[in-house]
This record gives sequence, C-alpha cells and structure tokens, in this order.
Amino acid sequence: MMQTLQNSFSQLYQIGSRDDLYRDLDIHLRNNQAIDLGFSLSFSILKINKYSHIFNNFSVKKTDYVLSTLVERLIDALKKDATLYRLNAEEFGIIFKHQNMDEINQLLKLLVRPIPYGHDFIEIQLSLGLVDLTTQIRKHTEVLRRADIALKLAKSEALNWQYFNHHLDYFTHTDRDMFIELEKAVDNNLLHLAGQPIFNIDTGQVIMVEILLRWQHVEYGAVNPTKIIELASKNDYLSKIALYVANQLVIFLNDNDDLYQDVDFALNFNMPQIINIALIQALLTCFDKFGIDKSRLIFEATEVDSCPVSIDKVVNHFNWIKKQGIKIAIDDFGSGYSTLNYVNNLNVDIIKIDRSLVCDIETSTRKLETLIALLQLCHKLNATIVVEGIESVSQHNLIKDLNIANILVQGYLYARPSSLKKQIFCDSTYFKKTESYHSN
Repeated sequence: MMQTLQNSFSQLYQIGSRDDLYRDLDIHLRNNQAIDLGFSLSFSILKINKYSHIFNNFSVKKTDYVLSTLVERLIDALKKDATLYRLNAEEFGIIFKHQNMDEINQLLKLLVRPIPYGHDFIEIQLSLGLVDLTTQIRKHTEVLRRADIALKLAKSEALNWQYFNHHLDYFTHTDRDMFIELEKAVDNNLLHLAGQPIFNIDTGQVIMVEILLRWQHVEYGAVNPTKIIELASKNDYLSKIALYVANQLVIFLNDNDDLYQDVDFALNFNMPQIINIALIQALLTCFDKFGIDKSRLIFEATEVDSCPVSIDKVVNHFNWIKKQGIKIAIDDFGSGYSTLNYVNNLNVDIIKIDRSLVCDIETSTRKLETLIALLQLCHKLNATIVVEGIESVSQHNLIKDLNIANILVQGYLYARPSSLKKQIFCDSTYFKKTESYHSN
C-alpha cells in the first residue's frame, strides 16, 4: 500500500526516482570535473521524521495531502533551480543551486509550518543533510554517503540540518567537545563580527548595521551561528557570548567611530538573553565604560517564541531598556503569531519585516498585498520599518513605489554580510550604480 502511494505521488508531481538521481548526479559531477564549477550545486537528503507515525495514524488521503503540501512548498521555494527525487517513502533528494546557511534555515522554516487540514493543523518535523557537489567528488555513491552522514548527525543532535564538510568523515566530536572549542575561541578572540548594512531605500544612505557573529574553526569549518547559540544555551554560556559580541563591537567603534558617526548598530539577542537583567546591566556597564553613545545601539529581539516569561514581564523589561537610551527592534515580524502579539503589546522602535513576506512579491499579488498591509500597519504604529531579504531589483522597485515614508531595506541586492575588519563592509554596489546612473 505504501509503495503504491509513493509511486502514484511521484508520478503526479513528476518527481524523479532513485535511479534518476544516480544518473543526474553523475552527469553533474562529470560537468564539474570538466569546467570546474566548484560549489555551484548542492545535494541534500530531506527526511520526514516519524513518517510511519503519520502513515499509520492518518488516512491515505490525509497522508497524501501532507506530502503534496510539502512538495508544493519545496517547488515554490526552490522554483526552477532544483530537481526533486523520491528516495523512499520518507526521504527526498534535492539537487539545487548552492544556497547559504540563512537561506537553508529559511527554507526549513517554510517547510515545517503546520499544515492546515479541515479544522486541524498537522505538525511535521524534518531533517536535512547537505553536501556541495565539489570537483573532489567523482561518483554519486560518495555524494549520497556524505549527505547521509550529515543527515544522521542532524538527527542525532536534534538539528534541523547539517552541512557536510571534511571533519564529518572522521566525526568523533560531541557537543561537549564543540563547546570546549567554543570556550577556547572566546578566550582567544577567535570569533569575529560581521556586519550587514541597512539602507534608506530613497537615499541609499546607511542607517544601521546588523552585527552578526561568525566562527571559522580549523576542523569544524564555518560553524552555523544557530549552532553557536545552541551550544551556549545548553551550557549556560549565553551571557558570555553576548558580552563577547558587545566587547568586540566596542573595540571596533573606538577604532572607527569617525567613519560611522551617523550609523546605528543592532545586536541580536534571543529572548532568554534580552530578558536577563544581570546581562543587560553588564552590557550597559561595558558601553558606559568606553563612552559609547547608547542611543546608537539597537537590541534586536530574535526567536520570540523562545521567551520563558509572560508578555507583561517582557513589556516592563523592554521599557526599562528603552529608558537606558537603547532602541528595541522586533525581528521576523509576520513570520508567526508571536511577533504580532509582541508588536501589539510592546512600544518597539523598529519592526523588521520577515524575508518570507518579500519572496515572490513580483509574481504573487496575494503576497504583495499582505506585505503592503503590514507596512501600512507598522507605519501607523510610528515604528521604523526594515524590510529584510530583498534580492532583486524588481522587489526593490515594488517596495519603493509604495511611497511609504522612511522605509529601510536590507538584503543581498544591496550588500551581503562582511567582516567588520573590511572598511568597505557598508558599501552597496547597487546604490553606487544607481547614483552613477542618475549623475550621468
């Protein structure tokens, strides 16, 4: 029965078989060897966790609906840049153009949203193992081996996804080993800061810079920032990480303040961090000690779903932070009910519109209308609006043509995150081209 469902489902959506995957992987690998495409393509195994539970407890129709919705979300998110394959009842293979970590997280965030069915919502859990199709890989069997290792690691460590790099070939470390390395990195200043600028859409002026934490380990490679926070959270180390980031930013501002006098800097805090009074007081002491103007600092609240206290306590705490002269931002607005609830109850200074609401506004009237409604709501609340995730000129033009005052924008169209050590990290190729065009 399960096999029949799998075959009919794959035919309906024109999903390739395992044999199709073997053939296509070998073709891509040969092409890579011939023209050295390097990291232009990636392969991943996407696994539906507890699939047998879904199949055994739902009707065939309901199970088929879950799978159909999942595949439709995949097709919608990856568009024509990906090919899907059904490996077995609970696993899909995906060949797609290489994406960065943030985009992978956004993809999974989209896929695992509860699926409405009648009056119910069906919860699904997914794991993903990712491997780049590099010139060093010769056969599809090696691709599948690496992806399977990454997938098993993601499941064993309760991660949403895992990227395969060389250290997984002899993977023996545990989270404890990794945390010890994180402690060493903090003690020896081996973590570094990156910044992604936020621009005024009308003038192209840099208004803010979002500060991001990066860790490049000699064995683990580039460690996902989400993993850093996970390790810190498990080991009561969140305060240490926040103080490290603040100290690094203070050093940068003291050395370069003359270049960025009119720019605000946003620090990301998850909710357990931002409601930690002792931590916030320690940060304020750090800023005061070095004479940092706190009105130029923004505390950006992320992962609001993880807040361990009531909304009333958060309101009081945020008001106290604002009295210290620091601005408050809510990240990922529109991605779920929690962000709307916080905006309804908190007098925040900045609202950042989630990138999922920007994706496809060129082709989806419904998405564009939703975005317009949220922008108008934020404008009526007298909050500064930042629209995240802008990647195309058409998205830029659609938002600019709305004529909503003082819209700020952030995204790869303007500038990717770059190390603060690079003095040009605030430059925008897009706005420079625009200025050059108008001057001519």
